[in-house]
Amino acid sequence: MVMTKEPAQSPTSPTREKEDLQKPTAVEASPVASRLSRCVETSYQTRRDSLHALDLVPLTKDYEVLRKRLRSLVATAKHFRLVTLQADEARLTMLQALTDLSIDSPIYRCIGDTTNEGSMASLQIRMSTETKHSGDRFQKNVIDYAAEWESVVNTQIDAGLVEVKKLRETLNHYESKVEGLRKKTNSLESKGKTTPDRKMERLNRNEAKLEEAAKAYEDKALKQCALMEEATAQGWRDLHPLVQRLVKWETERCDRESGVLLGGKPYLEFLDETVSASSDSTPKATEENADTVDQKSPANSETSETDK
Repeated sequence: MVMTKEPAQSPTSPTREKEDLQKPTAVEASPVASRLSRCVETSYQTRRDSLHALDLVPLTKDYEVLRKRLRSLVATAKHFRLVTLQADEARLTMLQALTDLSIDSPIYRCIGDTTNEGSMASLQIRMSTETKHSGDRFQKNVIDYAAEWESVVNTQIDAGLVEVKKLRETLNHYESKVEGLRKKTNSLESKGKTTPDRKMERLNRNEAKLEEAAKAYEDKALKQCALMEEATAQGWRDLHPLVQRLVKWETERCDRESGVLLGGKPYLEFLDETVSASSDSTPKATEENADTVDQKSPANSETSETDK
């Protein structure tokens, strides 16, 4: 039987599949969003006096740097998983080549026979199964977290910047409008004329709107500063859980793969025993061939001529 890539039972815990299928709760699904929401509100309430709308300019530059780095992290993590799976496929392809070479030989059962649980093929197929499971866990615990981190930060900050821009435009509108109305009022008063009630009401109404627009802009700008500062300067707090997840994944991957590879030791013994048994079955033929070669050597021919 030629080695095939049929899945084999993984030597890992039988409860792993259930654990992998468990969906995270809403809170677990958005740890970055939860942290930002909590910390930004606290920062806004306790540090309002130290926040300034003008800080939006340098904070926006910091955000652009973070944005590029998060994009790079997600891309490299996805690439890592891809090349890992490609390496696994290459390993199985190489195994197929070894299997083809072992067909009709005494060691085929040790190499490519998938019906033999102790064969190299069975060992590598179990390793391949574990690699795929490991890739799924990497996707869930590392890639998904990084992608969510990127999405939450980009979505919240981009939406906030758009809102701040609109509020700034509204504020500019009422500043310009009130300035024009005041000029008209001042012009009438400079000529000794009384401003009509209708124009005064309009001025007062727009001044009230200007005050509201200024307050709305200031509040949103300060909250946006708190958000961007928390996402950039304090972004290491979101990086920390990711590093923990990555280290845990690496540790568990090594443990699981080591468990599979432990089957390689008895395999080597099985292979050596098979080779020894095959060699012992024709020892005389080997010795006779060696004697024949020795007799036909140039040195022996010269000795024979001398004896004559």
